[in-house]
Amino acid sequence: MPLTRITLREDTPAATRQAIADAVHDAMTTVIGIPPGDRFQIIERRSADELIFDPHYLGVDRHNVVFLQIALVRGRPDELKQRLYREIAQRLAAVGIRPEDLVITLVENDRADWSIGNGHAQLLDPELLARHGISAVTPGASH
Repeated sequence: MPLTRITLREDTPAATRQAIADAVHDAMTTVIGIPPGDRFQIIERRSADELIFDPHYLGVDRHNVVFLQIALVRGRPDELKQRLYREIAQRLAAVGIRPEDLVITLVENDRADWSIGNGHAQLLDPELLARHGISAVTPGASH
């Protein structure tokens, strides 16, 4: 159950914000195998002066950065993460976001670190997960 925080300029049009959210979710569904209904996203709009970034760090030419922070259960191999970065960049390029302007961070934690309502750690309940067609093993994880 990833939780995605999308932070971008406040003047980003609503249609573009929605297209970004859809593209990120679709990329995660395709690459890391999250269920289509497993969608939890926060879109934060900020004034340009509140989005501080080095325009040339590590040789990348940035102008209008979109920050993505994705919290997810630990266990996916590095190659899968790299595929996710590429897929998100491709999909966002299709909606007008330059790959150079995309900063993605993954924040990994364990199943015990999630409560998806009712004060219950649902990801620790294999029977509940099975009833909803969700594997108790992290997709793409090497176990």
